[in-house]
Amino acid sequence: MTGPANAAGSAPQAIHPRSVTFTGLSLSGAQVAFGAEQGEKAAFTVSDLSGPAPLGTVSIFGTGNGSSTFLCSGTLTPLLGSLTFSAGSCGLGSSPLFPGSYDVGATYPGNTAQGNFASVSQPQHLGVLQVTTSLGLSNPQISVRQEQSERLIAEVLPVKGGVPAPFGSVTIRAGVTILCTTPPVFNSVAFCSPGSGQLPAGSYQLTATRNGDADNAASISAPRALTVTP
Repeated sequence: MTGPANAAGSAPQAIHPRSVTFTGLSLSGAQVAFGAEQGEKAAFTVSDLSGPAPLGTVSIFGTGNGSSTFLCSGTLTPLLGSLTFSAGSCGLGSSPLFPGSYDVGATYPGNTAQGNFASVSQPQHLGVLQVTTSLGLSNPQISVRQEQSERLIAEVLPVKGGVPAPFGSVTIRAGVTILCTTPPVFNSVAFCSPGSGQLPAGSYQLTATRNGDADNAASISAPRALTVTP
């Protein structure tokens, strides 16, 4: 007579879902020109501290103006020498992102074979620019308390031909210090000068920022060096 089957020995082992955490999401730049999104790259890292390193695909989405747009997807590869971390990347391609500001996030759908939960990253900011801002200096070196002699020249130009440059002011900064704000841009150019005594002797990196609007993300110029001598 045969005894009862050993249920404990024949039952399949249950898979207990584990949490997967995004430990990194980065963009190759915080700004991209309208129509040139293919130059932008998203890189991501995920981990399962219980191991093994997560496998599967991560999708990148951009959310702005109340809607979400799929941008790209990339395959996770375990990091060399790591049992718990995986990484991947993808290029945004020529996705139809209109000028404006977007929160770019990554989504991992989970992996049933590994027993991993789905996970969503913290978003990163991406500005899609219809215009670019540049900064010029009348003199790269001035004397202390002679800042008012410096003429700071902001130029706002359309990225694509036929798009008019937006109307608005440009703020000039040395680090976090606001030096001056231009009058509204006219014919793509605006000027302003710092006040006397704003900058002690030293070296500074100046930038020009045009605030965003309903049609354009904020645009920040490349830094320009200014030296203030004693």
